[in-house]
Amino acid sequence: MAAPKIRLRRSATAGNAPTTSQIELGEVAINTNDGKLFLKKDDGTERIVDVTAYQETKEPMGLNDPSETTISFDNNTRIFSVAPTASRFDVWYQSVRYVFTTTQTVTIPNTTGLYYFYFGANATLTYRTPSTDPNYDAEVRVATGYYNATLGEMVFYMQQSMALY
Repeated sequence: MAAPKIRLRRSATAGNAPTTSQIELGEVAINTNDGKLFLKKDDGTERIVDVTAYQETKEPMGLNDPSETTISFDNNTRIFSVAPTASRFDVWYQSVRYVFTTTQTVTIPNTTGLYYFYFGANATLTYRTPSTDPNYDAEVRVATGYYNATLGEMVFYMQQSMALY
């Protein structure tokens, strides 16, 4: 006996999406042309949700909750750190959640200037200087600071986390 096939409600027409009258609560539907997956949701209002939309928009981007982190800068080593305040912190980068249970660090050069600290590709903590334009689609901003190489210290820095609420 052949294994039974499970077939979802589906459409091969570009742009087609089910309506609330076409699928039941909890039922899944797919569009094989667009590669989209839909479900019916009811949180007081029935609606169809495209569960693949986050992947297309590369959203969300940001820290799950900035209060889960503490930022610091060590003048002796020129290391900028983002540490969890409890057991972990989460960074969303282009719709992927990265969970950190340890302190993330980056070392800046001994060069006077303004530094932007952010989580970039693969949620790696890094920095850039104002000589490069920001790419908000590829940067989860954490802080900005001004380092004075003559004094050997970060003169100021401010947290500017983008949070998801």
